[in-house]
Amino acid sequence: MNPNPYDMYEETKVSTATPEALVLMLFDGCIKFTGKAFAAMEKCDNQASHNALVSAQKIIEELESSLDMSTGDIANNLKSLYEFVNERLIDANVKKDPKPLEEALQVVRSMRAMWAEAMTQMAQTRKEGVKVNAAG
Repeated sequence: MNPNPYDMYEETKVSTATPEALVLMLFDGCIKFTGKAFAAMEKCDNQASHNALVSAQKIIEELESSLDMSTGDIANNLKSLYEFVNERLIDANVKKDPKPLEEALQVVRSMRAMWAEAMTQMAQTRKEGVKVNAAG
């Protein structure tokens, strides 16, 4: 059986990504699965909704488990946000209610946007550092 080129591409993309890019991919995955759960809820497809929400929860749990709690307030604040999102996902799953899902999605989208901005700033800082080092 020939491997699926898209699957091969995705595997390569993940295996060669920086840690920062992997976090961004996790946020994207969570957004994708919460979107699938929302669509399944609209169709009253409880099993599809459940499956998508469990996948989103696993992603949030992975993000939470990757925190370095020795970094202090930032890690503690992120942990609180991840716990809030996970609670909302569980609530949406148990009640089959899109409102907590919308709340979770809003937080995840905001976190993704902040992470993407931080990545842009880190890349710019690295680029400027290279210019300084090359000129110095």
